[in-house]
Amino acid sequence: MISETPETYVPALSEQGEYIDHIPFLPPIGIRCPCTQRVYERRQQFRTHTGSEIHISWLRHMNQNRENYYKEAMERKEIVRQQQQLLTAKEVEIAKLTTHIAALSMTIFELKEEVRTLRGNQTVSLIDLDEGEG
Repeated sequence: MISETPETYVPALSEQGEYIDHIPFLPPIGIRCPCTQRVYERRQQFRTHTGSEIHISWLRHMNQNRENYYKEAMERKEIVRQQQQLLTAKEVEIAKLTTHIAALSMTIFELKEEVRTLRGNQTVSLIDLDEGEG
């Protein structure tokens, strides 16, 4: 069974680019406010919470640091892009190595079959096989 977790509240952006509160329709499992990590299951409870000093202070802090948050978001986006490239490169490398392993396994199988066939017809030493190639 999948455990459902409450959504995390994200304030809206005003036309001036400032974070402002908006009271969303809460999902059935509630919404978690990042300022206290408390889950609110009723819209009115959450509306009351947004007027609390803790929440107002948190929103003020968000606005004072919004440029830093943007910078952090861009840095994380770049990290994710780099990690995706690395994963893709590793997947390609794994696919090549898997193909190489399969080819080597087939060569080993064929050589074993050849040795079995040669042993069935006559006794052969590996030194004789090597000298016969030249």
